[in-house]
Formats: sequence, structure tokens, C-alpha cells
Amino acid sequence: SGYSCPAVGAAVAAWVAAALLSPEEVALLRMVALEKLGHQAAAERLGLSLWSCQKRMQRIRKKLRAQRRKLEGGTP
Repeated sequence: SGYSCPAVGAAVAAWVAAALLSPEEVALLRMVALEKLGHQAAAERLGLSLWSCQKRMQRIRKKLRAQRRKLEGGTP
């Protein structure tokens, strides 16, 4: 059986995200994924429209999915 440590997995995920994303994208991802803010609350905190916030999250997810596929040996 494999060893799994959630804290290490979270640290690696944070490192990968920081390497792939701009500081602004990391801040938005942190608000939505870790702080559990809704898109509207995150948008207000960052001075964005709701639509802009949602679009940025869509782009962030796309970047992270592409990197995951790459690391798993698939096509981006």
C-alpha cells in the first residue's frame, strides 16, 4: 500500500500552482479554494466584476488541468 500524507500533498499542490500561476491568480485561487469564498465575494475583495472573477477561475482551472495531464503523461 502507498503512503499518503495530505499535508505534503497540499504543499506540493500549492508549489505547483505557484509555479504555474501569476501572484494574482494564486491569490484568487486561495480565496476560492482554501478560504471557501464565493466568486462574488472574491470578486469584491479583488475589485473585479463577477464575470471577470469567474473567467479568471476558468483559466486557472484550465492551466492546472493541463499541467496535471502533462505530469500524468497525457497530452496537455
